Amino acid sequence: IYRFAKWLLGLSLPAFLLFIILMGAAFAAVMGSIGGLSGNYANIQGSGTTINEYSPYVIKYAQMYGIEPAYIYATMEAESDFRPNLVSSAGASGLLQVMPVTFEHAKQLMKADGEKDDGYTYADIFEPEVNIKYAVRYFKYLKETFPKATIKTRAAAYNAGPGSVQGWLSNPAYSSDGVNLIYDNIPYAETNAYVKKIEQLFEKYSKMDGINSTTHSGGIGNQGV
Repeated sequence: IYRFAKWLLGLSLPAFLLFIILMGAAFAAVMGSIGGLSGNYANIQGSGTTINEYSPYVIKYAQMYGIEPAYIYATMEAESDFRPNLVSSAGASGLLQVMPVTFEHAKQLMKADGEKDDGYTYADIFEPEVNIKYAVRYFKYLKETFPKATIKTRAAAYNAGPGSVQGWLSNPAYSSDGVNLIYDNIPYAETNAYVKKIEQLFEKYSKMDGINSTTHSGGIGNQGV
């Protein structure tokens, strides 16, 4: 240590600054490697926020409403990249980009289910738990509306609306069986791209350890992508 300190003090100012820069770069590289060894879950980030922050709510409402957690995470990334305060040009808000009409629909569904009124209004939609709860209850509605459909068809319904999807399913140009869409033939370019993105993200999250362990019946094995 004494020899190193003596050597360091003997450096010229330019040489000393270069040494500091190289040491800083080496330290950053080591820390980056250490960070890369942590779990996959913690490394998935959106605008600096890990999905672990939202996992308790995702798991809670996935269990309550029987929706695949991987689908919730996939939709969250596709819709907002995990940004809880995002507002779209169409007026959709929060992590899962819930529209006012979707919120009210979900609230009526909860009432019909016999759930106690939680007192939330659309003004609370930027609260992560509120956003996730109301979106996932709506996902349950879509799953019940299209009970034999794959996740891609349900995703199309979330993006384009269930009415549009029901119309497409009745058209042989867009569906060969009336149950699932011919995905490459979806007439809305935005929905076509959205469904493909959800498919990719769903596969990514499905591969994570235990991410679908909370799913109720009718999950991945029965639904497929």
